[in-house]
Amino acid sequence: MQNDEKPGRVVVVGDIVMDYFVAGTASQLDQTAAVPIVKVPADSSWMSPGGAAFAARNVVAMVTPAALVSAMGTDHASDQYMGFLSRVDSVFGGNYLCKHYIARVEGYQTPQKYRTYADKRLVARYDVDDPIKVSVEDYIIDMFQRCVADEPARVILISDYDKGVCTPRVVETVLKYGVQNNVPVIVDPVAQHMSWYSGVHMVLPNTVEVCKATNQPERNVVNATKILQKRLGVKHCVTTCGADGLIVCDEDQNITRIPAIAVNAVDSCGAGDVVASAAAIGTFAGMSPELLWKTAIIAGGLSTQHCGTRAVGMHHVHRHIAGTTPTVKKMPLEYAELLRMSVALAEESVGVANGVFDILHAGHLSMLYEAAAQCNFLIVLVNGAASATKCKNRDVTALEMRCLQLSRVPYVDAIVVFDEDTPEEAIKALQPDVLIKGPELEGKEDTIPGASFVRQNGGRVHITKLSFDIHSSDIRNAAEEETNDDEKS
Repeated sequence: MQNDEKPGRVVVVGDIVMDYFVAGTASQLDQTAAVPIVKVPADSSWMSPGGAAFAARNVVAMVTPAALVSAMGTDHASDQYMGFLSRVDSVFGGNYLCKHYIARVEGYQTPQKYRTYADKRLVARYDVDDPIKVSVEDYIIDMFQRCVADEPARVILISDYDKGVCTPRVVETVLKYGVQNNVPVIVDPVAQHMSWYSGVHMVLPNTVEVCKATNQPERNVVNATKILQKRLGVKHCVTTCGADGLIVCDEDQNITRIPAIAVNAVDSCGAGDVVASAAAIGTFAGMSPELLWKTAIIAGGLSTQHCGTRAVGMHHVHRHIAGTTPTVKKMPLEYAELLRMSVALAEESVGVANGVFDILHAGHLSMLYEAAAQCNFLIVLVNGAASATKCKNRDVTALEMRCLQLSRVPYVDAIVVFDEDTPEEAIKALQPDVLIKGPELEGKEDTIPGASFVRQNGGRVHITKLSFDIHSSDIRNAAEEETNDDEKS
């Protein structure tokens, strides 16, 4: 979530791990061993940069500028990652929110993990990872110093996978920068390096890591969290506990339990990275602790709904919150612009529809339903009180009532009020991929405000079908006639 009050970005320092995934179905075992035969469709294998690279992608998915400091080898896996970066730069025209400071070091093997899923269950994993690493320490320190010289860090996230990037001297350099520049450092650690991170702003171990670091059984995870917080002297020690949510211990040794959200969990791969990234974003944006933990637990939960890793965008978190609190759908245009950027970063589409929506009826609902089918995220622009009255040449239902009714429509994702005579300026700000209008404008597309801009910007105009020939004025007139008849009788 962008915060333009101060310059800077989230700097992610850590190990890049190249993740490879294969997903298929299994109905029988191999004849020579008790292992499943996984039948994989041609389009069901994919690559996804993991580790610190995945953490940085999640920072960007929440529309927050980031920089990634890391190292890779000169092997095939690093070639694939560079190809991934080229594709991203091409898609976003060089305006991707993450800048990369990656050293390619001869002799260093890029860590790789291969996972196979059968019927959405992980059935095999194998790692390609030389335990004897060529030192990349000097390269990382140089890259970090270049990074913060180009643009200061406002938050630093260390994503430590113990693959050779996070060494004592690298960590010392990063922490020293944090202290000298009053930059909070957040760490997603491994148990064996825990002592390196004394005095940081936040550490986020998982249950196994915190218990291993404190020599506690896993049933004593709360006590282990308190022990680690006191030992390291961190402001927040946050233990990620999977389906049991988060355990947060603050500097006063107060414990807060954050319950996990209810989701149809498929795979927890990468969930810890998502939670750590959300914590960095919340710190960057100056969120209250309550909002920060809420955002982190929602993002972490949503990330488990798919096989493999998938970045969780701001619009995903917004949609989840709107499911239980529909009134959050009404928002300023500026916030809708951030959501629009989040959708674009996920390479999904935004649709915009507009209207007065006076007395919400079946015609409106059918139009909105069809509009939602044309895009991944639907934003509805609603005439404000003055422009609605001018448009209808009469008084209309109060603005708050119209927005409240629209917020209860499940396929509406966001609602923005505009006070101008037409929504053209809001449409230009939101840059929709598709502009949706009702059937009364069929054949009159050139007269639609914003239509020419959308088309020139590579989008399209969609005219919905007439499912119900109903109009608010008809409902209003019928009600008035009935009232008059009652008064006469």
